[in-house]
Amino acid sequence: PRDQRPTPAQLVATARRKIDADSAMADTLKADLLAVLAEVSLANDDTAVALELLDRERALPTFASDPGIDRLWEAGLRADAAIKSDQAEKVEALLAPFEAEIARRNDPRVIGVLETRVEGLMSTTRHPEALRIAEQLAQRVPQVTPALGPADAIYYTAMPGLTRSLQGDHAGALPLLESAIAQWRAQGLPRDLVYTSILSALAISRSGLGAADLGLAELNEVLALRRQILSGPHEMLISALRNHAVLMRRQQKLPEAEQSVREATSMAEALYGRDHRYAMAARATLALVLGVNASGKRDEAIAILRELVATCHRVAEQQDNPGCVTYQHNLGHQLSQRRDFGAASAAFDGAEAWARRLFGDEHFQVGV
Repeated sequence: PRDQRPTPAQLVATARRKIDADSAMADTLKADLLAVLAEVSLANDDTAVALELLDRERALPTFASDPGIDRLWEAGLRADAAIKSDQAEKVEALLAPFEAEIARRNDPRVIGVLETRVEGLMSTTRHPEALRIAEQLAQRVPQVTPALGPADAIYYTAMPGLTRSLQGDHAGALPLLESAIAQWRAQGLPRDLVYTSILSALAISRSGLGAADLGLAELNEVLALRRQILSGPHEMLISALRNHAVLMRRQQKLPEAEQSVREATSMAEALYGRDHRYAMAARATLALVLGVNASGKRDEAIAILRELVATCHRVAEQQDNPGCVTYQHNLGHQLSQRRDFGAASAAFDGAEAWARRLFGDEHFQVGV
């Protein structure tokens, strides 16, 4: 029963005690187990625990003489931890020493490291590079398919589609994502969290290409599955609620949109803290919903966006947050709708300056 299951954190703690108690355990096995526990901890947002486990692995006498794959995997996990700690700009530096290792090895862990690299590049809006790595990743899948298993093989083959969807290239994403979901269902694979990641991207791309109701059935399935699988607040449930809110907004179902995004906002703030960029992104989605003319809540939307912009300037960790460009831009839009053109102009100037500083003068965000 769900209420009797140990949590991932409890399982990690139990495993750590067993490792510590086994003085005869070989260092190679200990290194593998510590890496697995770090991966589990990262999957459950226990970043501090994950980094502590990786430090223990790195301190093992045999780690320095490892032929490469374990050190590469350790660097990949550290890169994942950097992304979860709002330090995605560190990913390339962490993985750069392993370019040759990545190029020569056909190993499932290399595929996982490439996925982390795609996520890091997307988080720093380096979209062309992210798509290039995603396509390289997909091309390498057939070489490691037996070790990956059918579900992971489908997911990684769909990585260019997932990346294109995130970049807004919905026409390019749609056939890749439709093929992945069709294969998943045809093989009768479990409808797990990986399945929901592909289905969510498919819903977003369908919605982005057509009428407002396109993608709603898929997004409802994603939300239902994630509520069923995840026992409490989780990044993937927050993401599903935000996406549901955006689609409800497009359909002008504003009470339903507001309900979903307020749940997402409460969950994100409880999980990460109010000043974390995930919590800020949830509040920005709430402002997007409240800023619709028909809601009659534009003043609340403006207040939320003003607070977000203030946080961008106040909190050191937000100085490289691309979301701060969007928050200032959206604030300018809402102020324009209220015909407060002087304040709107100042907000747009702030968005432009932030975009130039983060991305350079030629980046598309500056043009927006």
